[in-house]
Order: sequence, then C-alpha cells, then structure tokens
Amino acid sequence: MKFCSDTWFMIKLSEKDTKALEIKRSIIDGKDRLIVPSIVITELFKKFMKKGKRESDMDNFLRNLTASEKVKIIFLDEAVAREAAKVSITFNVPIVDSIIAATCKLSDCDKLLTDDSDFKILHKRKYLKVESW
Repeated sequence: MKFCSDTWFMIKLSEKDTKALEIKRSIIDGKDRLIVPSIVITELFKKFMKKGKRESDMDNFLRNLTASEKVKIIFLDEAVAREAAKVSITFNVPIVDSIIAATCKLSDCDKLLTDDSDFKILHKRKYLKVESW
C-alpha cells in the first residue's frame, strides 16, 4: 500500500496515536510506502511552533520519519501546481488541501491519511481514497 500523509496523520504520529504508529510500522518494517507533500511539513511545523515546540524536536521528529527509504517527501513542482489548481477550482477545496490531494493523486497513492472534511469531498467524488479513524 502506498499512503500519502496529510498534516493530520503527522500530528497523530507525534501524539503517538496507536493506529498511526501501526501504519508507520507497516511502512518501516513492511512493504508499505509513505509520500509526504512538502506543504504538510510547513503546516506541521507551524502547528508545532504554535504549541511552543523546540525546533530541534521538530527536526528530530522529521529526521526519524524520513530516515527510511520508504518515506519520500514530494516537493511542489509544475505538474502538482497545475493539478492542484484544477482540484481547487473543480471541487472548491482550499489550495493547500488541493496541493496535498494533487500530490497524492500524481504519486499514485492508494490512500490519503486524513480526517479533514475537504478530502472527504474528494473521496465522495472519487478523486482519491481516504483513510481516517
């Protein structure tokens, strides 16, 4: 399974949520893969900073996650930018969420790990599949 991470999943990981840790183990120790859109890192660090977390803690969290070759950060490029614009217009989704959705779709991910209602709209309209708990 190839997962794509929304910021929600990263927060769940940082909170040591049981299901999130189980998925992480399936990625690190199993055959699963994880795609992380770079915009997710931006959102995550902003949320961490608002909570007063130290930058070194944020760096350690990210380094720990991306140490595996099975976790890949995808940076915004022209193809993702174009697809995100289409997603935002077509589904009336905020641009940040559109970038995440476009990254998920163009990276051939099986599921987006999120609990955001904007992505549930994309799931209902069969643009992508969502997993949450």
